[in-house]
Amino acid sequence: MMNLDIRHLRHFEAVYRLRSFVRAAREISVTQSALTKSIKALESEIGAALFDRTTHSVTPTKTGDILIRYAKDVISSLGLFEQQAASINDLDTGSLTLGSGPYPLEPLVTTALRDFATHFPSIHVTLQTGGSNALLERLMNRTLDLVVCDISKYQHGPFSDQISVDVLPPEPIMLIHGRDHPLCVNTLTLENLAQYAWAVPTASPGLFRRLPRELRQSAFPTGYAHYRIEVLSVCLEIVRGGTVLTAIPRSLARRVCADGSLVMKPLPGNFQTNDGIHTLAHKAKSPAVIAFIEHMAITAKALATERA
Repeated sequence: MMNLDIRHLRHFEAVYRLRSFVRAAREISVTQSALTKSIKALESEIGAALFDRTTHSVTPTKTGDILIRYAKDVISSLGLFEQQAASINDLDTGSLTLGSGPYPLEPLVTTALRDFATHFPSIHVTLQTGGSNALLERLMNRTLDLVVCDISKYQHGPFSDQISVDVLPPEPIMLIHGRDHPLCVNTLTLENLAQYAWAVPTASPGLFRRLPRELRQSAFPTGYAHYRIEVLSVCLEIVRGGTVLTAIPRSLARRVCADGSLVMKPLPGNFQTNDGIHTLAHKAKSPAVIAFIEHMAITAKALATERA
């Protein structure tokens, strides 16, 4: 049985992240020779090299790539224990780093964050946005505590057995166009929808498969929209002044259409959001993560039951 020293794991994590013994030694305030001895001791305990070293570079070996995930979990879990022991789970201290895909960002995540900040003002929060696949990679790399995105990205991803998902209540997805769009007077049919360019984020695997074949072949011939944009506010600006179409959750549609510059309509096919809160299955959740998940569930339920 291995007897790994947490100090050695912390040294390994620093070298892995910085790709440099010099920078790692400087960051953790040890001499370079002491750091080298620490890494050699860890390699001896494991029985394999962790880095390929040259004069100008430090590259992790396959063993190093495997160990880093476990090392981060051990370091993170110990940090959580120290944090919880110090604060006795009172949420007076701590941090939360989360990622959000484009569809749940507004108003779901933003509303939950607002309420969370009101209840727990001492918690430091970092929010990262972007495509779901990139965010789930960061979750796997332990740089995010949780990710809110379409659950079909996780279901069809390579890490499905390592991720736990809390499914959120769905809400309808609405078609959005400008107030002077021809669809204001024309009948809304799949044939009409296929005539116009779309501005939407990368479609989830589940959603794309559910699109009618005519619409999929005409509006998304390459598998992507004409304007593939991972930020809904940018999609809406493109839609506002021309004939481009987009689709967004009903809770956001009600807000952006309030001034009359945009029009929302039910999207044929009864499409709904398919979002969930993704966390690592075998990683302990901090009090901040547990509290935020509770706020997300409450917010999602409230938005899903809003009247259209």
